[in-house]
Amino acid sequence: MAEEDICIGKILGAHGIRGTIRVRFFAAGERDYPPESRLRLRNVDGNEQQVTLKWIRPHKQGYLVSLQGVENRDDAERLKGAEVIVGRSELPEPNTGTYYWVDLMGIEVVTTTGERLGHIASILTTGSNDVYVVRSSEKETLVPALATVVQTVDMDRGLMRVELPEGL
Repeated sequence: MAEEDICIGKILGAHGIRGTIRVRFFAAGERDYPPESRLRLRNVDGNEQQVTLKWIRPHKQGYLVSLQGVENRDDAERLKGAEVIVGRSELPEPNTGTYYWVDLMGIEVVTTTGERLGHIASILTTGSNDVYVVRSSEKETLVPALATVVQTVDMDRGLMRVELPEGL
């Protein structure tokens, strides 16, 4: 069986005229990728390519990245929409109480009173904390990814128990 590929980021587009790209990482940041790191990109057409990192730095809600061989805006624009992917075995074990987004997708969310809210359909990043988008057939609930809200996560059972703030 082939190893599972995990999307850890997405190229949002070009930045400037010198080939710099804007990247939103879902599970990594600049300290995870020193210069000369090799990254694997999956373009929107499904083709993959290996690239070498020149530098990376935080920028607004994402990162600015320079890759060897991407020297101008046209080169950078061609990468727009590409995913940064890694094999599952390349990911470090998450710290206790933290989870990779890919592992949280689809798990059931219930309140501490037993109300079933639905399943995690997507995750939004905000300035202060992530937000789980929980969908059922009847409604959508936005659940802040905060320790005061998320009481337990049982990955074996695929279940998250939450204490919703007033008004949700």
